[in-house]
Amino acid sequence: MKWVLIAVGILIVVVAAVAIIGAMLPKNHLASRSSHFRQPPQAIWDVITGPPDWRQDIRSSEKLAPRDGRRSWKEIDKHGQAISYETIEETPPYRLVTRIADPKDPLRNNISNTECFGVFWWGDRPNRNQEAFLCSGQAAG
Repeated sequence: MKWVLIAVGILIVVVAAVAIIGAMLPKNHLASRSSHFRQPPQAIWDVITGPPDWRQDIRSSEKLAPRDGRRSWKEIDKHGQAISYETIEETPPYRLVTRIADPKDPLRNNISNTECFGVFWWGDRPNRNQEAFLCSGQAAG
């Protein structure tokens, strides 16, 4: 009986520690990533806005009808889950802002104030015209 009480006590302490640490984590976060490519901006633009053949986690994609005049598409991952996206802002070949198109998708509700799911920009740094910059992230929640 003594060992059972000790085991229950340890379990309660572990659960309490997880709850306390979880409560101390920030509610919002900003994730970003950047890379340098030795390609002209148009080459990067063509890859990012074309079929997602470069993404190993995507099994297929299809173009959808434009939403409010904006480009939209659906990606199906290797598990068969589909997510629809739409373009919010597009300035070829330098800036692309996208978001999850389905208002019922739980991830869309966790998007930051700008409602950006992915933001990409490149070629906008002085004296580096042949280097492309890719930054994504802007998801908060």
